Amino acid sequence: MPRQYTAEQLQAIHARGGTLLVSAAAGSGKTSVLVERVIERILDREHPCDVDKLLVVTFSNAAAAEMKERVRERLSALLREQPNDQYLKRQQMLLAKANISTVHAFCLKLVREQFQQLDIAPNMRIAEEGELSLLRRQAAEEVVGEFYEREDSAAFEQVVELFSGFRDDAKLIDTALTLYDFLCSHPFPKRWLKEKLSLYEDIPLADSIWGERLFEHAKERISFARELTEESLVLIESDDRLIKAYHSAYSQDLEFLTAALADIRRQDYAGLFTRVHSFSFPRLGALRNYEDEAAKARLKTARDTVKSLVSDLKERLLCCTEEEYLEDIRWLRPRLKTLFDLVQAFSERFSALKKEGNLMDFSDIEHFALRLLTVPEEGGYHRTPLARELSARFEEILVDEYQDTNEAQDTIFQAISREGANLFMVGDVKQSIYRFRQAMPELFLKKNAEYSLYDGEHYPAKILLHKNFRSRAGVTDGVNFFFTQLMSREMGEIDYNEEESLIAGAAYPAADFPCVTLHALDAGERAKEETSAEFEAQYVRELVEKILRSGRKVTDGGALRPVRPGDICILLRSVKGKAEVYAKALEEMDVPARYESSDGFFDSREISVMLALLKVLDNPFDDISMMAVLASELFSFSFDELAQLRLRDRYVPLCVNLRAGAQEGDARCKTAWEFLETFRSRAQTMRAGELIEEIYAQTLFDTLMAAQPNGQVRRANLRLLLDYTARFEESGYRGLSDFIRFLARLEEQGTDLAPANLNEMDNAVRIMSVHKSKGLEFPICILADLGKRFNKTDLNGQTLVHSQLGFATKRRDEQDHVFSTLQQEIMKLELENSMLSEEMRVLYVAMTRAKEALHLVVTSPDMRKKLEKLASGLPDTEKLPAMAVRSASGYGDWVLSAALRHPGGGELRKLAGVPVPLARAEGSLRVVLSYPDGAQGEEAAVEQPIPSSPTDSSLVEEIRARAQYRYPYERETKTPSKVAVSEVAEQRTREQYAFTARPRFETGQALTPAQRGTVMHQFLQFMDFDAAEQDIQAEMNRLVAQRFFTPQEAEILQPNMLSRFFKTELYHRMRASGKSWRERRFLVSLDYGLCTGNTEDTGREVVVQGVCDFVFEEDGELVIVDYKTDRVRCMQELSERYGRQLLIYRKAMEKMTGKPVKECVLYSIPRGEELSLS
Repeated sequence: MPRQYTAEQLQAIHARGGTLLVSAAAGSGKTSVLVERVIERILDREHPCDVDKLLVVTFSNAAAAEMKERVRERLSALLREQPNDQYLKRQQMLLAKANISTVHAFCLKLVREQFQQLDIAPNMRIAEEGELSLLRRQAAEEVVGEFYEREDSAAFEQVVELFSGFRDDAKLIDTALTLYDFLCSHPFPKRWLKEKLSLYEDIPLADSIWGERLFEHAKERISFARELTEESLVLIESDDRLIKAYHSAYSQDLEFLTAALADIRRQDYAGLFTRVHSFSFPRLGALRNYEDEAAKARLKTARDTVKSLVSDLKERLLCCTEEEYLEDIRWLRPRLKTLFDLVQAFSERFSALKKEGNLMDFSDIEHFALRLLTVPEEGGYHRTPLARELSARFEEILVDEYQDTNEAQDTIFQAISREGANLFMVGDVKQSIYRFRQAMPELFLKKNAEYSLYDGEHYPAKILLHKNFRSRAGVTDGVNFFFTQLMSREMGEIDYNEEESLIAGAAYPAADFPCVTLHALDAGERAKEETSAEFEAQYVRELVEKILRSGRKVTDGGALRPVRPGDICILLRSVKGKAEVYAKALEEMDVPARYESSDGFFDSREISVMLALLKVLDNPFDDISMMAVLASELFSFSFDELAQLRLRDRYVPLCVNLRAGAQEGDARCKTAWEFLETFRSRAQTMRAGELIEEIYAQTLFDTLMAAQPNGQVRRANLRLLLDYTARFEESGYRGLSDFIRFLARLEEQGTDLAPANLNEMDNAVRIMSVHKSKGLEFPICILADLGKRFNKTDLNGQTLVHSQLGFATKRRDEQDHVFSTLQQEIMKLELENSMLSEEMRVLYVAMTRAKEALHLVVTSPDMRKKLEKLASGLPDTEKLPAMAVRSASGYGDWVLSAALRHPGGGELRKLAGVPVPLARAEGSLRVVLSYPDGAQGEEAAVEQPIPSSPTDSSLVEEIRARAQYRYPYERETKTPSKVAVSEVAEQRTREQYAFTARPRFETGQALTPAQRGTVMHQFLQFMDFDAAEQDIQAEMNRLVAQRFFTPQEAEILQPNMLSRFFKTELYHRMRASGKSWRERRFLVSLDYGLCTGNTEDTGREVVVQGVCDFVFEEDGELVIVDYKTDRVRCMQELSERYGRQLLIYRKAMEKMTGKPVKECVLYSIPRGEELSLS
């Protein structure tokens, strides 16, 4: 934030006299403005306001702490200049009790102060999520049981059948809990249920809210279809052949659509229903050998869209007659009333159970505050004496991130304000992305529409902050172009116009790189072989590498410095199952990457292993948990070893076989059994938390996990397990069995605990979800996975809930068939609009994180086909129509549709092969097309019209001949003179190792997987076979003492894993040989085609250099041994990965020694297995 504030910022800081809404665009310095306003209010001697007379509500505790600290620093600085100023001293003293907090913290303080009025205990605490889950389930089961026993149980059984069928009541309980959770964000839940039940009145459709919404959606669809048809007719009438073939059919289409639109305007549902259901689109005439394929494609796309719109209207909004609609209303109303009664009874029982345990949740805090501040009455509420007292106390109420406020919170703010006249609300509705938490951007939008622009006299007013101090002008220009095209009141819930556009306000040196780049990737056949994430991650890896190698500089603190990994952030809509793919791709090229796992707490690898161990200690006969523990990094049993252990006796528990193995002297079984027996004994007397700490101390499992990829988060999760254990023990429980049962109940109910958060770490590429990135900024942002389809799963459930329309459900007939109702179809459309608008805002948040460069990555299995389809449907309008935007399948369609209209989208238009009307755009857009073979299309900058001039045909031919000339020996120029085998071997996948000892280098830089593999090879190269076979640990110590490798390197060696080598047939063959060589080096001349596998390279010799791990002679022939440290599912993977490498070894050794190679053997160190390639 600059020291010199803009005029609009100064207005927001100094304006007095009434309520203000500050619409602050991304990067506009709203936090600085809010802080400065608080400070200015305190320091205003003409209108003095003590700091404790302000209520400042922030989005997070961190934001509240930061604001308090900024105010403290400012007051301290002023006191150093004026040490005797009593007013400043008073403000500094009052700051300790200033009301700068989250809304929950403010409400909690109020509740604790007024606990007697609420009839609750003063020591009530916020319950853990696990505790609440168990109480919810208990309350639900108790209430459902009581409803079964009621005299009118038949009505309840009808509700059970509606939501759960004829099986059980589980789905009914889930439905009730979903509705209850939704109600928690509303200030007066009982009133809401009553109001929404009244929507199921037996009145004509046209007079109901359902009819109102139905005709709105129908009008939008038919109007758009009519516009498309009219545009098509204009095109048809420009060509006689098109007129003859198409004019009649399209004219009939237009006549039908015009009549349907008239039905909608008259709100004639019966007429519309009959017209649409009786209409069939006429067939088109024949149009053979018509040369203008682009015109045909445009007409076809337009008509297909019209047919789709009419079909959608028929199947969804005209799914029943009005008589059937009224029958559904009459059938559903009594059942919904019973459901609402059940939800109300559950709410009361749940509250009672929480009260018994002195517990409350965050929703309770808000509703306790509402009880203290308001008294509901018909159509509204009146304020309590306490609310009026607070109104008199607070000079101003300042609310940050107002766009994410819910209705209950807004009611609290209004209740403690001075009739709504002393509110200062700041936010950006375009960044409202928390509707899943019941945030209501409608509250912001309503005020934004009603308030006039600030003029210093009239209130309430709004102030617009749209100068962006974060991003380069090239980035803001790109953001403005995309959202001018895409965002509207219908799609995004706000028009992206001049009021909403970003104005670049940050000072940057001139850019020597493109600020916005669109990467359009065609996956081709690779889409069948790889997931889109795997394919795209490889491309993004190359892009990151290119950026890091480019020598590009970024601005940091006003100075330029070279770009580094920590400057780059890869943003994903969802990181689940994808972040690790991108991280792995980067780490394979030694580019550090960090991400926060999307797995739940229970699903994370490190926690699942620990919980399995705890279950085994509590019950050693749990075979599944025992198998997981033995296969884990704690004991590193291979699958073969586990199978052998199981086959000892298939009819007894696995622990019995483990004990038998230990008694027979099997070292691995003995180690595992003794450990488990020791800790089973300790579990009898230790608290669960103490036991876990002792396990960490002895196994160093937390340190082991820290050495794994994304290890910081893994270790934090293990520490978090201790925290959860401590909180569990605070509730009065102590032992391991109690803790295991507690966790089991949570897992049964599908309840998870929160995993550790990803904090700022080292200099690494960050991979995170868009939601996690909100409020952050990065020099370079890569928006990946834009080809992902929107997730509309929630819209297809049996029940739907909407803040205005209430509740809708499918019907179920006597044969247990489920079918949709008109109410549900209407609500589904409303929710779909809200969902897509939210997705639009998510895209806005993602794009506005970039400071200097923004990369948009879209992948499609057939990019040309996708672009052709999108381009054919783009109209010649200033911005994309809302219906066209709504029909998109994902972000990729939005981005590509807009980019096709950008002057810099020439490469996209060329590939689409369809003329596209261009839109006006500021700034440039760079387009990169990438194909499966790795080739890239030309990178397109903004296209500039070039005046034509006379053409010299002979010169054209000469230029063409020269341009098409190919050097006849071009392939030879690309043949290297020398090749290392490591360069032609397939790249090793990143390896994961099992450790049994603590890495002492924890505080230093961890070894990379390649370095760890090198250490393994070094040990096998330099060890004394006899000594290692007798005592492998002693041999390791000897090699460290003689400085073959460092203690840090030695700690990653795994004696148990390596010792398996000495039991193999391969090892005994190696020892039996009379001649053997370790690290056998070679430098020979071989055919280049052998190295590349490409027949076109055959016939050219290159020098090949390499090293065989071990070679021995057997029966006059050679055997080559190659050690591998890769983690693989089966040995065949190693064969596929290294087959060519071993072929080169074979040819090299035969050429160098003159002896035949009888066999090549791959030995997998992690698996302890060998694979012969004869």
